[in-house]
Amino acid sequence: MDEQIQSQSEPVSTESSFAIPEAYKDKGWIEKIKSPDDLWKSLDNAQSLIGKRQIPTNDASDDEWNQFYKAAGRPDEPKYEFADPEGLPEGFDTSSFKEQAAQILHKAGLNTKQANKVYQEYLKLELDAAGKQGTQKEEQQKALDEQFVKLMKEHFAEDEDKYKELTKTEFNKHVPQSLKETFAKLEDMPDVLTALMAYTKGKQGEIDRVIKAYTGEGSLTSGQQSTGVAIAEVNKEWAKLMTSPEARDFTSPNHKQTMARITELQGILDRNKK
Repeated sequence: MDEQIQSQSEPVSTESSFAIPEAYKDKGWIEKIKSPDDLWKSLDNAQSLIGKRQIPTNDASDDEWNQFYKAAGRPDEPKYEFADPEGLPEGFDTSSFKEQAAQILHKAGLNTKQANKVYQEYLKLELDAAGKQGTQKEEQQKALDEQFVKLMKEHFAEDEDKYKELTKTEFNKHVPQSLKETFAKLEDMPDVLTALMAYTKGKQGEIDRVIKAYTGEGSLTSGQQSTGVAIAEVNKEWAKLMTSPEARDFTSPNHKQTMARITELQGILDRNKK
């Protein structure tokens, strides 16, 4: 009876009966758990942290979101230590890009590790896109160069430089100053440039023929002694009109009228040849 009373009065040692289950003995956090009281404290702290890290709702205030971002590790100021990805071109300056990225990523609430990862991945995408764009431009330029060579060979043989320079001269002579930079862009339009050069070649051929006839190298007046004086005047007018700015410039308001007179004079000269 005394033993029973004594047994009931002695406190039961809970610590002596506390044991860590085998499944959790290797966990790092278990080192601080020595008693049931430690276990309850640890659980209470975990629940408190979960409450602090709970993601705010979409309609939460900016203050709530800022508190969440801070708890998630976002720095107080938009300052991150970004590490550049490998493969950047030599001398490539990323300072301005880093400044802009820091502002954007800080507003998004990212911590240092998250921000650095986003920065690196985005920069890789930008470099890859720039590389593909550069390759595409090189291929386009190569195709244009090949087209230009083909057209020049087809239409001008060995006279490419001659008629290209003549075309440029005519272009600068008749095109307003504000539009003269357009000629440089024609380098990327082989078909348009070739058409202009062909036009110049045709006009130059007519001019050369006029000069030859006007200097007496041709036979427009030979054998026509009875009408030589009249034909000479026709030939002179024809030569003058053929070399006139109105004839050479198809944009001139007098171009159409001048060409009509040239055609009329040409008919007289052709009939005189027969």
